[in-house]
Amino acid sequence: MTKFDRIFWSFEASYESIKSNKFRSFLTTLGVIFGVASVITMMAVGKGTQKEILNQIEVIGAKNIIIESIQKDLIPDNNQENLSDISNKLNLFDIASFKNIINTISFISPYSCNSSDIIYKGRNTKGIIAGVNSDYFKIFNLSINGKYFSNKHLLMANSVCLITLELKKKLFYDINPFGQYIKVNNIWYKIIGIVDNSNIKQISDINIDFLKNQNTIYIPIKTYKLRNNKNISNKISDKSKNSSYKSEKQLFLSKNQVDKIFIQVKEIKDLYFTGKLVSKIISRKYKNNSFNIIIPLQILKQHKKTKRLFSIVLGVIAGISLLVGGIGIMNIMLASVYERIKEIGIRMAVGASKIDIISQFVLEATLICSIGGIVGIILGIIMAKTVTYFTGITTIITLSSIIISFSISIFVGIFFGYSPAKRAAKQNPVFSLRHE
Repeated sequence: MTKFDRIFWSFEASYESIKSNKFRSFLTTLGVIFGVASVITMMAVGKGTQKEILNQIEVIGAKNIIIESIQKDLIPDNNQENLSDISNKLNLFDIASFKNIINTISFISPYSCNSSDIIYKGRNTKGIIAGVNSDYFKIFNLSINGKYFSNKHLLMANSVCLITLELKKKLFYDINPFGQYIKVNNIWYKIIGIVDNSNIKQISDINIDFLKNQNTIYIPIKTYKLRNNKNISNKISDKSKNSSYKSEKQLFLSKNQVDKIFIQVKEIKDLYFTGKLVSKIISRKYKNNSFNIIIPLQILKQHKKTKRLFSIVLGVIAGISLLVGGIGIMNIMLASVYERIKEIGIRMAVGASKIDIISQFVLEATLICSIGGIVGIILGIIMAKTVTYFTGITTIITLSSIIISFSISIFVGIFFGYSPAKRAAKQNPVFSLRHE
């Protein structure tokens, strides 16, 4: 008998044994099935998380820094407190300071906003009007159909605007919005462009409501300060009648005050240095700690690290289920050896060697795990798709995850099948033949 014939005979004997004990074989494979399915699902979740993080970094910008005021835009009754509060808020002059001092800055934009009623020919909706400059759209990789704000728009505080794609769909339907006028807080603005910010919806790990709002109108920052700050200016004027100097200074500061400043550095390696320098400049200028400096890349990396650790833990749990499945296979195979002692004795009596007996039982265990691995792969794909469908969590099934999980199932079969196979091969043929 050739070597190939021996292998074929062992395979055939293993197949017949599995076929004759279908239910027991099925129960034996369950541990491997769920173990492989768990490994594939967990790896799919981990890969999907990694892809999601990369998408978020791409959308938000890997080189961005966000500076925001913690305090809200309140006007206290006391004039001195009023002046102090306004003096300790971000303003347009900070942008000029950052540009002059920090040479690693590529783009920088102010940001101020408030909620508004947006009207076009009797159609109206609630939304946000935001004052920015043209750098804002470059910082957040927002695609523009139409024109950016020109230098003239920004310097002369022209009443022009860019609207989001969602707002265009709500108010204009199939009408071309370019050149049309839209009414916001009783002021008319000419539409010069459309902003597509639909990709921002996928961002979940950072609080960026200023980007996520789909009903947003963008106008030049000076236009915003002149036309949308009248209520604050009136309050300051009413409460500062006793001091014309204070009144003028408060009005001046109020008209240059902004909610946030966004910065994009030239290179990623400049990110942390620039963040520290910005922090020092702000802490020297403003004595109170009323500002947050956010580096989205740091936050996303921390989320990535946390999710990766979570995926590893889940992967270990899935691996344990495979281990349990392997132990189950070993126990079943040991029981099978005991049940088939007489069969082993007959085969050894007709010329089967110890290697043949070992091959038969190892192949049997490996075949069981292979079947379990194939079914587990199918179940794992279904489970991954189910997770995405019901939870919205991104899952990506890769060929490598399938190969790894199937290879592990084969290894489990060989590893846990060898001990019962070795025990079977050690049986004394004489005593085996007498076994009842």
